[in-house]
Amino acid sequence: MTSFFLTFCLSFIFSIQSFFYALWAVFILSYSLLCLLIGSRNCSPRDYQECNGNIGFGWIDKEPDEHNSNVVLEADCAHICMKNGLCDVWQYDSLSQTCNMFSGSFSDMVTLDSDGTASGRKMLIGARSCSSDFFKPVLGACNGQMAWNNNWPQAYRSFDQYKTVATCARACSIDPMCLSWYVWDGQGDCEFSQLPL
Repeated sequence: MTSFFLTFCLSFIFSIQSFFYALWAVFILSYSLLCLLIGSRNCSPRDYQECNGNIGFGWIDKEPDEHNSNVVLEADCAHICMKNGLCDVWQYDSLSQTCNMFSGSFSDMVTLDSDGTASGRKMLIGARSCSSDFFKPVLGACNGQMAWNNNWPQAYRSFDQYKTVATCARACSIDPMCLSWYVWDGQGDCEFSQLPL
């Protein structure tokens, strides 16, 4: 009787152990099937390369292969390029809010203002792996040109996304057309002007 009971208990324990092993295997299999591709916001799965500073104010002397209209932010243009299988270089036209896309080498088609000048309007340009979120333009000194004022010229660009002084100033710094910016007492939208203070 004791031998039978012992055999029964051991069989029961092994059955429970096998059950938990099977349950663990199912969990691992389910987890592997549910795994997601994860990347930081400036990472693209297509032939990702480091940005390597391939972003800045400059010119491209060719027509874009594609373009998207009504692109509100520079960062949106960079993200559109990342999702486009043919886009290697993006160019943001802040006056028309157009994202221009090009295929080819950044170094072969782009003239940055740090390297010289070219004809046409200067715009923000980046390689597909470069997001404007991380662009740090080289700017001159403020020279005290910041003050409270009630008069403002016609704005060419307005944002409801930016309502603080810091975010508005940052947005102006990555738009080569922006020479002055304002936020109404920190409450209203951020607006840009092409006229200096």
